[in-house]
Amino acid sequence: MEETYGTLFNARQPGERARHAASHRARRSLTWVLIVLCCLGLLGSTVAVWAQLYPLNTERWVEAAAPVSKNPAVTSVLSDYATREMMEKLQIEQHLTKLLPIPSFLASPLTNTVRTYTHTELANFFQSAAFQQAWDQINRQTHARALAMLRGENVHGRIAEQALTVNLLPVIFQGAQDFNQHLPAPFSSLIQLPTLPASATPDQQRQALSQALTKPLPPTFGQVILYQGPQLALASRAIKLVDVLAIALPLATLVLLVLALLVSVHRRRTVIQLGLGAAMVMLLLAVWLPYVARPVAAALQNGIARDLVGKVIAGELRSLQVVCLWLLAAGLLAALIAFLCGHRARLSARFARANS
Repeated sequence: MEETYGTLFNARQPGERARHAASHRARRSLTWVLIVLCCLGLLGSTVAVWAQLYPLNTERWVEAAAPVSKNPAVTSVLSDYATREMMEKLQIEQHLTKLLPIPSFLASPLTNTVRTYTHTELANFFQSAAFQQAWDQINRQTHARALAMLRGENVHGRIAEQALTVNLLPVIFQGAQDFNQHLPAPFSSLIQLPTLPASATPDQQRQALSQALTKPLPPTFGQVILYQGPQLALASRAIKLVDVLAIALPLATLVLLVLALLVSVHRRRTVIQLGLGAAMVMLLLAVWLPYVARPVAAALQNGIARDLVGKVIAGELRSLQVVCLWLLAAGLLAALIAFLCGHRARLSARFARANS
């Protein structure tokens, strides 16, 4: 009887070993799949959570945009835009020259002088504390309105038919007031500007300014288009997707991590692979990020918007690079600790065998 059982057991051993080897191969293959999915999940989770905490957070956006207003290139762009709007729409030149009977050959030099003076005064205003406060308020209002629009809140009709704009009218108006106060005494009362409340809508601000100047102003006065049409619809879909992924992806990544460790045949080796994989995807993301700001800024409809928003986006992406570097370091550290733990165990086993 014992011989019969031994014969049967020995006969089954090759089959048991084959099934055991097949099970190990399947578990190793599944572990590799889970590791890859986990690393990709970490990549997506990092971007989605960062987007929620930084560029899609209004107060954080205002904080990031504040230093941009002190950039000489930005103040130059704003001065050029405000000067052009005031000279063309508010007719500053006409107001200054209507009391000055001058010959025609002096008209062109006077125009250039007025334009240069206007640009200089506006440039000084754009470097003042008053402009910084107005800049923060414009960014706060524009960002909150943009998020509401992109998320489908308070949108009438198809979003592809809408336009996302930034209202620079308060800045232009304050600049015009500052310009008016610095005019020489004979001209300081030529332009009587009203006092606009901070809560006034762009239409109300434009209407009050139009009445003071006794001339109609176009609906686009002081409005800079950021996105419109298909680009706005695409941005809306992206924002809604990020809102979902910022919650779903971290949870899915955590589940994948646990499954990878449960399925793994060699958990310490799996930890090393996870750490190195995380470090690799973070390195790739950090290297790729500088190339992201260009197409995002290039998609903006207006040259001024590209200069202003592009600099803020570039600054925010640098914060994501810092996050990537921290996660890269964490991945390498986890892999190193797992490797050293295994190396110590092997050394201990060898030492025990040598003593025995």
